[in-house]
Amino acid sequence: MIPYDLPDLSMQIKHFIYLAEHPSTNDYAINSLSNNDPKRNTCVYTYNQTMGRGQIGRKWYSGTDKNISCSFRYYLSDFKVKDQFLLNIAFSLAIKDFVSTYVSQKVLIKWPNDIYVNDHKIAGLLIQNMVRSEQISSTILGVGINVNEDNFPAELPNPTSIIKLSKQTQDLLELQLYLADCVRKRMSQPTEQLQEEYLSSLYRIDTASTYLIDGEKQEGIIRGVAEDGKLELELGGQRRLFSFRELEFII
Repeated sequence: MIPYDLPDLSMQIKHFIYLAEHPSTNDYAINSLSNNDPKRNTCVYTYNQTMGRGQIGRKWYSGTDKNISCSFRYYLSDFKVKDQFLLNIAFSLAIKDFVSTYVSQKVLIKWPNDIYVNDHKIAGLLIQNMVRSEQISSTILGVGINVNEDNFPAELPNPTSIIKLSKQTQDLLELQLYLADCVRKRMSQPTEQLQEEYLSSLYRIDTASTYLIDGEKQEGIIRGVAEDGKLELELGGQRRLFSFRELEFII
């Protein structure tokens, strides 16, 4: 049973585009919607994404007819570039909400763009913003979620899926519609509440763990995330800020 509330139409997705197969839903959202779409919020989705991408050029394995790959395109107004990490916060929480509906284990957000259950990756995010001057005119919120996949390629380091955790097969279309509602709710939520929930949902927050920094393994403690999205890590009693490529989690 999928929980639904009355919709808040301010950030409602009213237009869905299904692609039987496509290299990347983010690419479709950027190229085709930019040329043809009359600035309406749109979700592009497929169950057969052949060249999925993650952050900083990494690939995302999608499988065929087992998992969700989709991109939400939102047109924004008066959204400043300096606040762009708020989009990451809202979208990460939306995917966490979604996954938490179907698994009993605790779902966490691994900075900056993954959703984890225990020490296993169940979803990955890719956000791309269209910028004009100092404003974000539209955003593409892309996500790949492992749903019914139970046989991953051996080279993937630590994947998991909803079916592996719940032992239940899910209807992908039903889940896709519910996912859009999860995103709509978080995109309509007050900023302060989003920030508080994001920090409390961070993977390894306030926990001593090992990270790869400048080619060396170091023990540190995640203490938070700065407004610009940099990770705040305590190392040897001092706090430092790290950008996306400056630190690697040791799982």
